[in-house]
Amino acid sequence: MVSGKIWFRSGGVEKAMLEGQEVIVPPGTPHSWWNVGDTEANAIVEFRPAGEIKSFFETTFGLAKDGELGGGFKTLLRYAVICHDFKNEVKVLQRSERWGVFLFWPLGKLFGYSSGHSGKPLARNADKPRIQ
Repeated sequence: MVSGKIWFRSGGVEKAMLEGQEVIVPPGTPHSWWNVGDTEANAIVEFRPAGEIKSFFETTFGLAKDGELGGGFKTLLRYAVICHDFKNEVKVLQRSERWGVFLFWPLGKLFGYSSGHSGKPLARNADKPRIQ
């Protein structure tokens, strides 16, 4: 951790991470983290092998910066497409969410959602309904 405070969960262990602390997560281990401080948290995170994780974070952080996520993904369709397209980099942990991704990503693609930064329908076609 460079600065701030995050809550970290991995392998059944949960703890606050403060400036100067570090953690190593073995590949394939379910984990999550989020800012629990009153200020911005800054951390250095390395992924080995990196795969397409940079694109995943550019997409999700870009959507958040643009106000497209709110308290979560705006639509199930967007969430399903992003999770499906980055299935080798991130794993959806909840069984109900895995089913949602499996069932709804084709519909999200049909409506024009992509896992790119905009995450919005790529083109408006008169014959295709538009969902946002």
